[in-house]
Amino acid sequence: MEIKVEHLVKKYKGCTAINDISLHITSPSIYGLIGKNGAGKTTLLKMIAGLARPTSGTVRCDATKGIGTLIESPGIFGHLSARNNLLVKMKMMGDFDESHADELLNIVGLNNVGRKRVSSFSLGMKQRLGVAFALVGDPDILLLDEPINGLDPEGVVLIRDLLIKLRDKNKIIIVSSHMLEELSKVSDQYGILDNGVLVKEFKEGELEYGDEDSFIAHVDNPNNASVILNELGINYSFVGQGILIRESEERAGFAISKLFENGVQVREFKRYGNALERILLEKGGKKQ
Repeated sequence: MEIKVEHLVKKYKGCTAINDISLHITSPSIYGLIGKNGAGKTTLLKMIAGLARPTSGTVRCDATKGIGTLIESPGIFGHLSARNNLLVKMKMMGDFDESHADELLNIVGLNNVGRKRVSSFSLGMKQRLGVAFALVGDPDILLLDEPINGLDPEGVVLIRDLLIKLRDKNKIIIVSSHMLEELSKVSDQYGILDNGVLVKEFKEGELEYGDEDSFIAHVDNPNNASVILNELGINYSFVGQGILIRESEERAGFAISKLFENGVQVREFKRYGNALERILLEKGGKKQ
């Protein structure tokens, strides 16, 4: 199986949502599509699924058993139970074996609430049901838009393990998210999307991990922070909307304390060791 996208463009009333994207994914693979909200992830997935027409360019999906999708909100009937929602979906696709509905509910961890009305479900439970919808018909390709949105930690682990099992069955899975840490636990390929442009693609083995003595800080007044850090002799640079401090943990902590003492509010301060986050800040964060 494969997905081949060539020079894909999507424009809405003069606004370019997707700008000349080409990519090629072969099975088995989990492709992590990374980007901020509004980067174009959902639009790209819709065109790959055939739910939106490109302005130009082509999409070819080689899949014997079709494509399963969870894009935006799953189309569910609140007055029906989770099981009956699945049965409606299955019958629309020509699957009349009711035991398959029970199998899917078990796979996504909803077997104990399968007969409850979906209107009483939390966001995370609805997301799980949406994943079950995508699995109807055992498709070769899965397109999942923010599938762990709203899930509790148990649900995140369940979906993560499920994706790995599905990949090992020779499937192609594209997972979009802005939760970089979770994507890094399942994906073997990555694409970074920013303002409709695919700014970088790489494989898991190509990640370069950050320096141990690097920290990222987000402050309310970068100009004042810069003056203070210069006076302290701190080695730093601006990365996207953050300040990258290349010092030991002790020196970096000292610098942060001095920022506070001088009235600079630090909203976030953490080790700069996540390779995916670095790439997103350095490659995708420049286009504001």
